[in-house]
Amino acid sequence: MKMPDTLVIQSLRQIVEHKQHAKVTHPHGAKPQRVDLFTASAILALYDGLASSPANQAKLVSYPIPVMAHIAFKLLANARQSL
Repeated sequence: MKMPDTLVIQSLRQIVEHKQHAKVTHPHGAKPQRVDLFTASAILALYDGLASSPANQAKLVSYPIPVMAHIAFKLLANARQSL
């Protein structure tokens, strides 16, 4: 069952679709974070990769944007090392 996208994920998808950067406000964050295309793409790749586990998707979205980016880039680096 596909989980509906939250406002954060919708904003990230819009950044990727328009190939731009934008300020994204997380519901739990104090101020908007500026997110670029590369960061939005990395976070969405991780989020879409977790499609088989809606609980893990919800957990990822509950984190602030900088934490989501850190997790995505850490997994990206690990994937490149294993090649």
